[in-house]
This record gives sequence, C-alpha cells and structure tokens, in this order.
Amino acid sequence: MASKYIKSKNITKPEKENKEEKSEKKVEYRSSVITPKRARELMLEEERKAAEEAETEIAEEAESAIPEAEPAESEEIIEETAIEEADEEEEKAERITYKGSSTDMFKNEGNTQEKEILYDIESAEVTRKSVRSRSLTRMIVCSAALTVVAIIIQFFDFHVPFTPRLFGIEFSAVPELIAAIAYGPVCGIIICLIKNIAYMFITPSGALSAASNFVLNSLFLLITSLLYARFMHNSNQKKRKKQKGERKLYSSVKVLLCSVIGAAISAIPQFFITRYALFPLYEKQYSSFFSMESILVDYQVSMEGLLRHLPEKLGALLPKITSVSMGIAVFNLPVTFGKLIVSSVIAALILKLSIFFLHNIEKR
Repeated sequence: MASKYIKSKNITKPEKENKEEKSEKKVEYRSSVITPKRARELMLEEERKAAEEAETEIAEEAESAIPEAEPAESEEIIEETAIEEADEEEEKAERITYKGSSTDMFKNEGNTQEKEILYDIESAEVTRKSVRSRSLTRMIVCSAALTVVAIIIQFFDFHVPFTPRLFGIEFSAVPELIAAIAYGPVCGIIICLIKNIAYMFITPSGALSAASNFVLNSLFLLITSLLYARFMHNSNQKKRKKQKGERKLYSSVKVLLCSVIGAAISAIPQFFITRYALFPLYEKQYSSFFSMESILVDYQVSMEGLLRHLPEKLGALLPKITSVSMGIAVFNLPVTFGKLIVSSVIAALILKLSIFFLHNIEKR
C-alpha cells in the first residue's frame, strides 16, 4: 500500500486542472448565494450610501440659501416703493368697487377673456343705442313726410255720383294707415289730428267736417292697427313654438283683413255721430241754407237719380228714403266703407314696397 504522499505525487496534470476549476466554481457559487449574514451586510451598505447622499444634498441647499450681501437701500428708494405699494392698494380697492365695469380694461390688468367680454358688451350696448336713435330719427322724418302728404291729399276730394251734394270723399286715410301699421296707432292718430288742424286753419268753415273726420278716422286707425298687431303677434308666437322660421315683419293680407273689420266696426259710431252730432251742428251753424228737410230732399233726389240708372230688378231691392237716418244708412255708410277699403288696398301696396325702408331694415 502506497503512502498518501506518494499518491499525491502521482496525480497527473489534467487532474490538477480539473480540481482547480471545481474550486473556482465553488467560490463563485458561494459569492452568488446571499446568506442572511450577506443580506445584512448589503442592507447596511445601502443605508450608509443613502445617508451620505442626504448629507451632501443638505450641504448644497444650505450653501445656495445663504443670501449674498446686498447694498443698503437709500431713503429715496424706500419712499418710492412705499408710494408704489400705496398706489397698488388704491387700484385694488377701485377694482373691487367697480367690479364688472370696464375700468380694468384700460389698465392692462385682469384676464384677457374678461376684457374681450366686457368690450363686446359695451360695443353691443353702443350699437343698440345708435340703432335705436337712428330708428327714432327715421320714424320722426317718415311721420313728418306722411303728415305733409295727408294734408295735401285732403284738399283733393271729389263728389261721388248719385250721392248728396255735400257728400265728398278723399283718400287722406292712406298715409295715416301706413303710419299706424308701421309705427303704431298713436303715430297714425297724431298725423290725423295735425291734418285736420291744418284743414281748419286753411278753411275755417270746415271745422265741423274736420272734427268728424278726426273722430271717425281715429277710430278706424285704432281698431285696424291694434287688430293687426295682435294677429302678427299670435302668428309669430306660433312660428316660435313650431320653430318654422324667423319673425315675420309684415303681411298685406292681414292689413286688408284688419281694415275690413275696422271699417265695419267704425261704421256704427259713424251713424250716430253723423245723425245726432254733425247734422244738428250744421243746421245750427248754417240755418239759412241747411236743415234736416233739405238733407232729406237731397237723399231722395240722389236715390231717384240712382234708380233711373239701375235695372228695375236691382232698383227694386233698394229701400225708399223716408228719413235722414235711412239716407245715412243707405248712402253715407256704404260709401265711407268703400272709401276706407280702397285706402287700405293702396296703403297695403305701399307698405309692401316700403316697409323695410320705414324700419331701416335690409331686405332679405
């Protein structure tokens, strides 16, 4: 049996290399395996590094926080800063007091969006006021022009055939109705009043006819314009509910419809005013050549002349004139009704062409 020493001597070179490789692998394995002891060592090492980094950061912050030596301020600079601070406080107080107004807009302060909103509001208000003033000026100018036209037309009256000699018609209601539809009943009634006052000054003998004309025409204008405004308001409300379109400004059909209703309603007071106010005043003022008997004779003569020019069958339908009231019902009321309807047709045509000009609106 060979000794241990002899055995180790007989180990070959490749076997030595294999043993060295195995020992290196064992060392690598032991270093890669983290035992509890190794884990504690790694944790302590990480804590030490973190503490060092924190100390360096604190030191850097402390160095940067040290203020540099500033030069001492003079008394003038201190006074200027105090004045500036006082001015800023006053401006803030004003801004709080006038919040929502345009004071901030001219100081280059505040939010730009708020400035734009304030500017839009103020510009819209200015535009609204300018449009309102232009519309008022246009209404005054147009009303004055319509008044002049009404005064001129009033003197171009004519006698209707087969009617009493004192019975004449004129179409001065056309400009009055245009003003009443475009600008309201008050404007039309004012034009009617000025027209009749001018007529009384020019022809003093026509004061009674001017007064009766004012009462009857004012009643017709009031009823027609109020009905028209009501109809247009209702139709525009229905359009808004159904969402069909924009508000309609004018309707010639509704003007004619309201004129027919207004003329029919105003015929009732016309009968009583003519019979119980106008004719008695004429008889009292012009008693030498004007009386109820002469008026009745005029109505009867006019009816006879009308019957001679009508067929017998149509003439048989007309009643006999036996009183002044019958003459007013047969002659005055139908002729006045027809005069107002013709005036309404003319006014509706003129309004259709000039409504956008009267209201200063661009035609669409």
